[in-house]
Amino acid sequence: MESPGIALAQQPAQVRVVLDTGSRMVLYAPSVVGEELIGYRRQGDEASRVAIPMHSVRYVEVQQADTGRTATKVFWIAVPVAVLVLGAIALMSRGGGGFGPGRF
Repeated sequence: MESPGIALAQQPAQVRVVLDTGSRMVLYAPSVVGEELIGYRRQGDEASRVAIPMHSVRYVEVQQADTGRTATKVFWIAVPVAVLVLGAIALMSRGGGGFGPGRF
């Protein structure tokens, strides 16, 4: 939970805005212009420009990437792929990489 000015200093692609009324919305391409929080709100396949007075904004949330989870996912995908590639290279370098008479 951050103030709009601090959250938007990070230049996020989208933010979740919580208003004083308790309602929430996601804004894309957010920016502060004068005393308003400006952005685009998606509604189905269409996007509409929204201008929210700053005094109506309770707080803004910016989603942060979890680098630990991302690194773990990359590891568990990359290791099996590397094993398969190295196994195929080793098999082909020994002459076992094709089909023909006497090969299965």
